[in-house]
Amino acid sequence: MNALLKNFLIRTITTVFFVVPAWYCFLYKPPLVTTIGLIILAAWIIFVELPCLVSPWGWQFYALALFYICFPFYVMIGMNQHVFFRFYLMGAAFWIFLHDTGAYVVGTLFGTHKMAPDISAGKTWEGFIGGFLAVAVWNMYSIISMDYKSLFTAQALFFVGFSITFTSVATLGDLFESSLKRRAGVKDSGWILPGHGGVLDRLDSLLFVVPLLCFYIAYTTQLSFPMVSFFDVIKKIMFPRF
Repeated sequence: MNALLKNFLIRTITTVFFVVPAWYCFLYKPPLVTTIGLIILAAWIIFVELPCLVSPWGWQFYALALFYICFPFYVMIGMNQHVFFRFYLMGAAFWIFLHDTGAYVVGTLFGTHKMAPDISAGKTWEGFIGGFLAVAVWNMYSIISMDYKSLFTAQALFFVGFSITFTSVATLGDLFESSLKRRAGVKDSGWILPGHGGVLDRLDSLLFVVPLLCFYIAYTTQLSFPMVSFFDVIKKIMFPRF
């Protein structure tokens, strides 16, 4: 129990140290600041962490870098440029935080039934349920805070279904990264986040969730997908006044 408590404290301190500044920049700084941060994170994963999981510069490296890393980050950068989509990007990051926290706490305390022992020894069905409950309870609280009568409507059923889908996709993202680590024979993708591992260890679920969430929002709201030109981003970074 002491080891678990120590690891939990380390994870908490690391989360506060890195996440609080990130949230501050996201909420109170121009979108360009968040865009620069996303580019730095993507570059760190591709050039520092990804080579530890697959052979550098092989076809698998390029495929993963393009579709697994670059495409989701491209979507996040695009969402960050649009006020409406930016709100949901923030929501997705918060939901992932709730999911990971619920899954970690419940899985650590009560996890006995392994979900995929050949891929990840730490993933349990109890943790999956914990992650689902964390997201579902928050969504239900959000509904009640707006109108408690909405708890008994189709909207509530939608959020329950959304929570199940969200948890399932997030878990698939986690398991996919775990399969890469198992194949490479490493425990973590990196070392920069004490108690967590690498950046990819924390963003693996988000990389799967964000593209689906973005396309779903664009489809249901009839809003155009927030495309962004790479050259426009570079221009804004290098010449912010123009």
